[in-house]
Amino acid sequence: MNQCIVIMGSPGSGKSTLAMKVAQKTGLPLYHMDALFWEGNKNISEEVLIERLQSVVDREAWIIDGNYKNTLEMRVAKADVVIWLKAPRWKCIMRVIYRYFKDKLQKGPGNNPNILEFKFLKYIWNFPQNSFPEMERIYEKYQNECRWIVV
Repeated sequence: MNQCIVIMGSPGSGKSTLAMKVAQKTGLPLYHMDALFWEGNKNISEEVLIERLQSVVDREAWIIDGNYKNTLEMRVAKADVVIWLKAPRWKCIMRVIYRYFKDKLQKGPGNNPNILEFKFLKYIWNFPQNSFPEMERIYEKYQNECRWIVV
């Protein structure tokens, strides 16, 4: 089955958890943007990220979860299905705090460093006004090119 699925949404919205469940059900290969972007506690350059991501989106089937809005359109343009998780900000923040403490005990599904900082919580709180406009633009451009599921 050739199918390409993008799962996007705020940090803490449940992207990685949903992606893992979809991958288990479908058998599609799963790629986390965090795993492509982070090496230990450091991130790679945008050029290297685009190279890595290009090698994934050129494949026949995949699931990619994550935002990284500079590369979002690159993924959506090749997707058959886009799932946009729009969880409330307070719920995203609570999930990130929960994940932080849970991951201290066991490794969770994400691949970004397990750091909880005020600036990250602020980023999540401001995510709708800072990132949704670009996501909406991409939605408007590709709404008839692939199936969109907004929850």
